[in-house]
Amino acid sequence: MSKVKKIMPWVPVWAIIVASILVSFEYGKVPPAAPSMIEVLGISYTTQGLLMTMFSIAAVVMGLIGGTMIDRLGARKVVSVALALTIVGNVVGLFWTSDAGLLVTRVLEGLGYGATMTAGPGVIAAWYEPKKRGLANGVWGANVGVGMMICTMSATPIMGSSDWSGMWIFGLVGAILAFLLVAIFVCMPPEGERKDAMDLPPATDADKS
Repeated sequence: MSKVKKIMPWVPVWAIIVASILVSFEYGKVPPAAPSMIEVLGISYTTQGLLMTMFSIAAVVMGLIGGTMIDRLGARKVVSVALALTIVGNVVGLFWTSDAGLLVTRVLEGLGYGATMTAGPGVIAAWYEPKKRGLANGVWGANVGVGMMICTMSATPIMGSSDWSGMWIFGLVGAILAFLLVAIFVCMPPEGERKDAMDLPPATDADKS
């Protein structure tokens, strides 16, 4: 029984870490697909840049408001809904291929990325006291790099056998897997067992009055 309790914290922690790697595919799928998108869809270099820009803006906005939403509603609910929107963005983007359509869907994709990246540190801190967070924080710090590496390595065979849509399907698969990991495995410990409470300084007499 004690063994189960000991390994249980790694379930939500690694779920959010792996989900963050998978959703990073959304960030990395555009550059390899760019030449094909220009050839097949006829989009301009300006639109190519905007595809990255709109994604980043959505991720930043989600990061700014996501923390408050996660505090109120919980990491699982907020990130699951945001990743569901990312899935919708991927699917719609495969069919709504005008400049406007692709830009709108990139906003949806950015929401899931921003929510996942915002939630991760809080999930890690809630499950592990400061002296035990080193490995999890280290892996978390490499999540985007790992995701980009996987995306780049996968791009060669994907683009060799399909057009730009192959990278969109690759991103869709990553988003679905990320959604399942978060929806099934990510949770917070009971309030009295949260390890991030240890980060707070002890209350002073002035705080108690």
